[in-house]
Amino acid sequence: MMGQTLDIIDNEILTLYKDDDLSIKRNEIIDFISPIRQELISSVRTREFSDLKLLLKDLFEILYQEEYSYCNKLDSSYKKTLFYCSDFKYKISNLLLNIIQKPNESQYLSGKFLEVLDVHKNKVNYFATLSTLQKDQRNLLIANRNAGWIKKGWNKFGKNLQITEDLQGEIFANFGYGKSSYFYVLITYKGIPITTFTDYIRYEFVRAWEVIRCTRRFYYVFYKYDEFGNVRRRVSLNYGEWNNLMSYVISLANVPESDREQFFLNYINQEFRTMVQQLEQMQNSENYIFYKNTEEKDGNIKEVPYTVGLKERLLTYKTEKIFGTLTFFTELSKHFLIGNRDSVNKLFTLYKLQFPNLQKERLEMISKTPIFEEKLTEAEKQLQTYIHENWQVKLLEKKADKLEEFTIEEQEMYDDYMEKKDKVTNVQDGLRNLSDTIRRVEKYEKDYLELCETFSY
Repeated sequence: MMGQTLDIIDNEILTLYKDDDLSIKRNEIIDFISPIRQELISSVRTREFSDLKLLLKDLFEILYQEEYSYCNKLDSSYKKTLFYCSDFKYKISNLLLNIIQKPNESQYLSGKFLEVLDVHKNKVNYFATLSTLQKDQRNLLIANRNAGWIKKGWNKFGKNLQITEDLQGEIFANFGYGKSSYFYVLITYKGIPITTFTDYIRYEFVRAWEVIRCTRRFYYVFYKYDEFGNVRRRVSLNYGEWNNLMSYVISLANVPESDREQFFLNYINQEFRTMVQQLEQMQNSENYIFYKNTEEKDGNIKEVPYTVGLKERLLTYKTEKIFGTLTFFTELSKHFLIGNRDSVNKLFTLYKLQFPNLQKERLEMISKTPIFEEKLTEAEKQLQTYIHENWQVKLLEKKADKLEEFTIEEQEMYDDYMEKKDKVTNVQDGLRNLSDTIRRVEKYEKDYLELCETFSY
């Protein structure tokens, strides 16, 4: 078994390269296959195979893993595509042995040998080049398309990056998992996470925990509401963002060591100060401007502003956004309080003003729960009635799984069935969203009261 179809679409691999200074190096894919191909033709003619064996030995040592993975489309639904290197090695070795032992069949067998090389040329060249770059200790970071990268923990070539003695980066990527795809970096200076607080009030759906885990992200998120208030999330990722990541790391490394501590202290405090100022603006406004990323026809991403009325959602943004910052105190209070006491005082004033609304909204949401439960009961009843009256739909569901064609009548029945089934799913999601929000608000109340005791407010 040679693995599923694996299309290699890159003709170079970027690396963050350290010699005297940091730089971005563009490494062309090395052609390992062509020399082997040429040597095979020569070896069959002369019946001398020692040089060919050495070429194959070197290649097999470079491709030391049993299998390799590669993600063609970073933000699509994940499909595991593997290159089974061990199978490739076995097939090549077996063909070479037969060519040597059966000279009368060497022309036919060498044709098969060349066919295997040609079919897997791009895969072999790409992964062998990647492996070669990994062996060069000057390559601190290597751009790659390895799906589920964070789960691999690649050390120096994966998520951990020592930029300078006191500056470290953790890079997290989860390529090819659809709406769960991501690609971001968390920079820490002397163990202090460098956080972009302004992202919290700039983007509508960003949660505090997302802000804390990320210094800068290299992906774009799109959201859309359905009729039940559920948010559907879509991710856009581009392989070219590796270049932006590496450029960002270089810019941080170039901050003079004597200025570095003040640089990051100013950065954190300014971010927090701006966030509090925007929250104050939100508290005193009927509307608020957020930003979103939209994909243009030419494929470029453009950030555009849009206005949201602060009372048109299940939980008002005034309450959600203001009390969401409690997470920052839990995780980072000892760091961003430095030189920011005025901003902290302003934030506690906002907590005090909004707390009665927090309690009121929790009660309002609890009162909505029976309404959603009633909708769910009705939707499930309609679905079961339809199945009872049209028992064939279960057969059609199996037919759809097998990608078999429907008649016009079957398609109409299946569409009606899926519409009712989707309604059940949507109401279930709406009820789950409501329950999650209630739990979140209850936690806000608890954390706020505990924080008041800690800071004596």
